[in-house]
Amino acid sequence: MRIGLPQKQPRKLAGIYFFLAGLFLVSLAACMQLPWMQALPSLPPTIAIPTEKTSSALPGVLKETATPTPVAVILSTATPSETALDLSTDDIANTQAAEEALAEAQTQAAILASSSSSAPTPCPNARCPSPTPTLYRWVSRTPTITPTPTLSGAFLNIMRPGPLSKVVSPIQLEAAAHAGANGTIRVELIGEDGQAIVRKILLVGDQPYMSIYLSTSIAFEISTVSQAGRLQISIDDQYKRPVALSSVDLILLSMGSNARNLPGDGLEPFIILQPKPDQVISGNKLVVQGLARPLNSTQPLIVKLVTESGTILGTKSIYVIPQPDGGHSPFSVEFPISVTEAHDTRVIISQDGDHIPGVAALSSVDFTLMP
Repeated sequence: MRIGLPQKQPRKLAGIYFFLAGLFLVSLAACMQLPWMQALPSLPPTIAIPTEKTSSALPGVLKETATPTPVAVILSTATPSETALDLSTDDIANTQAAEEALAEAQTQAAILASSSSSAPTPCPNARCPSPTPTLYRWVSRTPTITPTPTLSGAFLNIMRPGPLSKVVSPIQLEAAAHAGANGTIRVELIGEDGQAIVRKILLVGDQPYMSIYLSTSIAFEISTVSQAGRLQISIDDQYKRPVALSSVDLILLSMGSNARNLPGDGLEPFIILQPKPDQVISGNKLVVQGLARPLNSTQPLIVKLVTESGTILGTKSIYVIPQPDGGHSPFSVEFPISVTEAHDTRVIISQDGDHIPGVAALSSVDFTLMP
């Protein structure tokens, strides 16, 4: 009696083998169609996402993240849909961490792309950061330096005696001055009532306005033991208009001895910057500008426009506050002008004394006024 496998058993095994072989071929064909089985493009540089908490170099762009496992994200130059993601076998299961890393990398790539191009780049996902405003620091323009006007020496400078010197007769006067238009200079000693105690005219040169050194002796008599006085020198132009006047206040003594003080700094009290000497000016207005160091704060500065015939075209009074350090202060005054012919005009600035009546200082500039 023969014992063996049934006759149908080999056929059944053969069918199973053919079925498994077909299933293997079908699976192999399906695998060939999968995207991840195809050849990958060449890889650009890898952006590594750190595992520790870090903040982006751009404030407010990337949040602080903590990734449990380092993940390498590879970006290509293609669009976000064509970007290849290369993950290790162990990290495939961690889907949430991989998605977080990919989103962070795509956001940073969008920022880098937008910074290198002037045109805005659309964000690949909803996590694209809002633009951060750039702070600008406004730099002011370099200021233009305006040169300080040079303070000129007095046209008539009394060097001896000094202010408030106590003097007896005769007074020794010394001055650095200029002659008038006719070569003369006027020397006066004024009493405290404003009347002239001594007045004399000295011929000191043969040319108009030539520089001179004046040294002369002035004898005087007073009816009291002492009184205030003002010693002054002045010159005129060819039309008898005052050009300059300088003075010094003194204490006159009928007896005793001299007690002289040092002279002042010799600067012109009134410096006229506009108009300039011999300038030709036309129009319907004239602006007089300059610097002034008032002799006192009680008397105003008198500004006049006088023609060659003595006609006064305008007069104005202005107050200039003395500087605490004795410096000059700027001033400006405007005159309406209406002339029908050319005039040799002189702008004259003067100030009266505080205690003794009369002009104590005067400066002027000659110019031509046209219609």
